[in-house]
Amino acid sequence: MSSKLIPNLGATSAAGNWVNWTPTLTNITLGNGTVIAKYRQTGKSIELFFRFTLGSTSSITDSFPTFTLPINSAYESYANGIATLSDANGSKFLGWVWMSASSVWLGVSVASATYVYDSTTSATVPFTWTSTDSFTVSMNYEVV
Repeated sequence: MSSKLIPNLGATSAAGNWVNWTPTLTNITLGNGTVIAKYRQTGKSIELFFRFTLGSTSSITDSFPTFTLPINSAYESYANGIATLSDANGSKFLGWVWMSASSVWLGVSVASATYVYDSTTSATVPFTWTSTDSFTVSMNYEVV
């Protein structure tokens, strides 16, 4: 089987079954928004997919939206992955992810069409978050 950048979330592969998990969210109010959180493990390697889409009662409440990992990481560092922050008007911004042993938090590299190094994602950066805005994280990491 070939690997895909964005996984077929219902599929299985030689790498293992996709497993749902319920992350704890920090600086994010879920409200009536939606979360897709899936991972699969091959040996000590975790492949993770996370998407948060805001509903009308959701919000990004403070700096660095954060979610917990399904299995703790062996390392604390920038993760091997990518984040995409999508505004309802069609704009997309490149994000980065920092990983502690148990959580991932989201930063942004470009805000308002201007390059900014390691900027804080917040309620108004890279845009003012509203209903149907979303962020997606695809990443790999190693477990203990």
